[in-house]
Formats: sequence, C-alpha cells, structure tokens
Amino acid sequence: MTLLPPIEFLTNLQALPLFPESASIQTAIHDHVETDDFFGPIFKAVSKDSAAEPPYSLKDGFLLRDGLLCVPDLPDLKQQILEECHDSLTAGHFGIAKTHELVSRTYFWPQMH
Repeated sequence: MTLLPPIEFLTNLQALPLFPESASIQTAIHDHVETDDFFGPIFKAVSKDSAAEPPYSLKDGFLLRDGLLCVPDLPDLKQQILEECHDSLTAGHFGIAKTHELVSRTYFWPQMH
C-alpha cells in the first residue's frame, strides 16, 4: 500500500533535514554533554586518555558510545530527537518500536528504551 506518492516522498526527503542530523540537536549535545551528570565524568576521562573509558570515544568534540552520539539528560532535547525520528514524513508513523530503532541508530542515553 502506498502511503505517500513517490514524487511527494522525494520532495519531502529533499526539503526536510534528514533526521537525525539537525544542527540544533548537534549543537545542544555538543554544548551540554561535558556538564551532564552521567556523561560529564566520562567525557573528561576520555578527553585525558582516549583508551580510558571503552566503549566511549571522542570524535570532533562529541562523546560517542560504540559510535553513537551520547545525549545529555535534557528532556527538551530528547523530545526533539524523538519528534524528528517519529514525525518526519519520510519516517512514517510506525509506533514505539520503529521510533526506538530509528533513534538508536544514531543516539544513546541511559534508559533510552
């Protein structure tokens, strides 16, 4: 069953930022992860010694866990990530499991599920 005609899908795909690469999300993550209660100490340890805290690493100033962006505990930021992955016309509205799968492709935070 076609839910979105192909031309409209392509138009929306080009017009919308491809989640989860929103600049405002990346800026908020970058600006707050170092002071986060959970990720802050890990960020500082990895900054001093990149081999100190596996599976964590730094890339371009972002803290990663197994290659996933670590999201500080900011409810509005997490809500924005969830909305981008759930509400995008290209994502469809497939429910909790699909939204979790889309979010967990790029992001990590404790008790994410």
